[in-house]
Amino acid sequence: MSKEDFESISSHICFYDSISHLILDGDLYRLLSPFEGNYFAQIVVSRDKKEAAFILMKMSARSNDCYPVVKLKGLDEELMYEIAGMGVYSGSVLMNVGLKFRNNLWDFETICFRLKEYC
Repeated sequence: MSKEDFESISSHICFYDSISHLILDGDLYRLLSPFEGNYFAQIVVSRDKKEAAFILMKMSARSNDCYPVVKLKGLDEELMYEIAGMGVYSGSVLMNVGLKFRNNLWDFETICFRLKEYC
């Protein structure tokens, strides 16, 4: 295994370790179905709604594919959430307006991130 592959796998394992409690004990919300469009998205939210893990995957290339806007679910409208590298948003904005993602994703490319309550 190359050094780059080893580092990539190690970072994925660390990310999973940081969200495993959400996957095991959180509430799952399916946001976009691959059977109804070209994207798959879901979010797992902790029971106290203070953190969540999000995943978006592009299924395959299609002509005239639009930028996906994903409205999240299960968050607390009153809380502020920090998304590393993306900023701080209110739960209300994330659930009612949503997040817009870039369109130039490769087939089966995945975006994952963690949301945490911003204090």
